[in-house]
Amino acid sequence: MSAETLIGFAGFGLMAVSALAALLFLVAWRHKRRGFEAGASLLVLGLTLRAMVDRVLPALGVPMTERDWAADGLEILLWGLGAFTLNAALRQFIWFGSLREGDHSRAPQILIGLTGLGLYICAILGVATRILGLDVTAVAATSGVLAIVLGYSAQPTLSEVFAGIALSLSRPFKSGDSIQIDGMWGVVVDSGWRAVTLRTYEGTLVTLPNTKVATNRLTNLDQPNHQLRHHLPFTVDIDCPPAQVQQVALSVLHGLPHVLTEPKPMVLFKNVTEHGCLFEAIFWHDDPNLYILRRDEVGSALWYGFRRAKIPFAINRRFQTLEPGVTPVVPQLSDGVHPQDVRRLLAEAPLYRCFPEEARAALAAASRPLLFGPQERIIRQGEAGSSMFLILSGSVTVLAEQDGEEQTLYALSVGDTFGHMSLMTGAPRLASVRADGHLVLAELTKADVAPLLEAHPTVIDAIADEIRRLETSRDALSEAQVNRGLTSPMPAGFLDHLADRIRHFLPLT
Repeated sequence: MSAETLIGFAGFGLMAVSALAALLFLVAWRHKRRGFEAGASLLVLGLTLRAMVDRVLPALGVPMTERDWAADGLEILLWGLGAFTLNAALRQFIWFGSLREGDHSRAPQILIGLTGLGLYICAILGVATRILGLDVTAVAATSGVLAIVLGYSAQPTLSEVFAGIALSLSRPFKSGDSIQIDGMWGVVVDSGWRAVTLRTYEGTLVTLPNTKVATNRLTNLDQPNHQLRHHLPFTVDIDCPPAQVQQVALSVLHGLPHVLTEPKPMVLFKNVTEHGCLFEAIFWHDDPNLYILRRDEVGSALWYGFRRAKIPFAINRRFQTLEPGVTPVVPQLSDGVHPQDVRRLLAEAPLYRCFPEEARAALAAASRPLLFGPQERIIRQGEAGSSMFLILSGSVTVLAEQDGEEQTLYALSVGDTFGHMSLMTGAPRLASVRADGHLVLAELTKADVAPLLEAHPTVIDAIADEIRRLETSRDALSEAQVNRGLTSPMPAGFLDHLADRIRHFLPLT
């Protein structure tokens, strides 16, 4: 076999290797679902096969040196491998290197794809001009005219594409962020080459064109952190002292678990209107996805707090028709609690059964009904307390703080009592109590209970025994609570000599 024949076979082999390499690139990229690289690989493969056909036929009878075969095949292979290597380097060191963010790149996918496509187009043009000897000038001119026509007809779409590229480069938001665009609130679901998809707080999906997102005012509620500030205005009757209103409102805000303590909530006096005194509650929470629910929670809690403090919301007195010398009528607040219901529950509650009938009647008359809303704190662990409570309607959850976290101990419902340890002994609150929903309580203070115990000193031992039995049963933790490492908030020996401690604290003779 002559040297020329060997060189011819070598050139043919190189051409085959080039075609096989392009085919392998195609299979790999198709497996990774990268459309631009797959399309470019098809073009490289097509040009390689065309070059092979152009060279095989002359080898069968048309004059052509085998050396040209090897050189052309090697050059095609180098053009393809050069484009592939450069694109792989960009992806490894730039797109998914310095611009990497988690499993994604901060660079827009359209830019990554266009860069890869451009590299392979350059490789194709190089093969076409240097190896095939094609004149690409006419093709380029025709492509330019076609690009102008297509660009003019697709101007709106191109505007969206370039706006998408600008948004991807500036990165004003990412998937999962809560944003506000032109008065619309929602969570970013997807950001593509043409539009941004939001899930609104009503649960609907809204698609906004990239140009609208790029040209309108955009607020990212998750940046620089997840803390979101609320402004909740409210108006109370003009006869209410502003200092009292602010004190009650701040107490309500501090008692809600989802209102952040830092930054501190504020209640500002804004103005005096024809309706009354306008205030604004300012508070923060850390979950923008629950924006509407948090406003609802705070608004409801303020209503309950003002109800307990007998602070009426404003009414429009301007439109009341009054006789000369008649004072405008302000609606009186009613808690809807009937004294007979209080007396019945006092008679059924184990702790109050120790009192005689006339003493229970006196307690029912002295009790003060209180309303609480969902998630409101009635008492807080560690604080001083001088009252106890009987649940008339609703339920509560008893919580204890351990290792910096609040743990649920147990639940109480209608007829149950809490707070008696602080009232009877003066000890700080052993646990926190939170309302589960609409809650009606009857509150009894030391001033209500002490005279009755002094008038009936024989019931003190019975009350001490009942408190000891009640707290012992509540103090028994479940197996699941023990497995979580939860311990009882009741100090060891706290219930010893309880009757003597009650007599000493109230004080009783």
